[in-house]
Amino acid sequence: MLLIQRGLEPFVGKWAIPGGFVHVGESPEEAARRELREETGVKDVFLEQLYTFGEPNRDPREHVVSIAYFALVNLSDHKILAATDARQAAWFTIDDVPKLALNSKLTSVNIEPLLKDMTGKAKLKGTGDVTMALTTKGNTESVMRRNLNGKIGFKLKNGAVVGFNLGLFLRRLKSYKEHQNFEVSEKDETDFTDLTGNPKVKNGVITLSDLNGKAPGLRLSGKGILADMNREIMDYTALATVVETSKGQAGKELETLVGISIPVKVKGPLNYPEIQPDIGAALAALASTELGKVLIDTLGIKSSDPEKQDGEEDPADALGKKLEKELGRIFKQLSD
Repeated sequence: MLLIQRGLEPFVGKWAIPGGFVHVGESPEEAARRELREETGVKDVFLEQLYTFGEPNRDPREHVVSIAYFALVNLSDHKILAATDARQAAWFTIDDVPKLALNSKLTSVNIEPLLKDMTGKAKLKGTGDVTMALTTKGNTESVMRRNLNGKIGFKLKNGAVVGFNLGLFLRRLKSYKEHQNFEVSEKDETDFTDLTGNPKVKNGVITLSDLNGKAPGLRLSGKGILADMNREIMDYTALATVVETSKGQAGKELETLVGISIPVKVKGPLNYPEIQPDIGAALAALASTELGKVLIDTLGIKSSDPEKQDGEEDPADALGKKLEKELGRIFKQLSD
């Protein structure tokens, strides 16, 4: 593969495919031949159009549409000579391709179709900015995934996690005595006003430890593996905490739940991860609250007694057994 080392920004010093802008009056193929000759000294070769790349924000300078060409040549027939904006030009075997830069800044991007293109499924909506500063090398997709390193950043606004309304679930949990069920629709969504994070990528494994989200009456955090590109799995734990808020009826309805945190584990294949709460941690926090006491009473669980006999089940444990099956079913809807 013939590559040039860039002598100008963007990506100065990085190895890249020869190329440049089309001049007025040129056809795309004429421009490709001229750039190949100017940057590498290679000329008089057969070119065939390969692909067109047109993502609006892929080039940090401006909206650029790139038309790629390829040629099969005999190396001994062509003397390589770097010129114009190329520092160097050199042939590389497929097994020895240098690190390639995958830098991009997407502004005001709609995250849902982007995720659908990447994984075939999207559980997240929102619009915002996404930045990537990545490097990789390799001769196959699997090798390039394994060698992927760098960092990513995202700042999303006014979006939603699709498949479950956590706020609605908590409000129904609070009013269980009246409704006698926790059922929520998998078509529901957990809205958020802001969602930010700065994932790190090391050898194909993407981790995120600084998730920060704001939703009505809730704050979101989390840590873990967002994506292991080598094994094509994820293992992430998000934490939703009820906070004080004076905004709207929903905030007032959650007043008695302030301080309760619900860990939600997202684990499994990248395309279809299983999403479930950490039932034990959630119920341990819940059982000691006024809401927990109401649920214990509503479900007919015997109250705790200081003189509890040996073998008598603790109300918190009994509550957990009563709710765990239902809660697990509800949260599992997220992965359907």
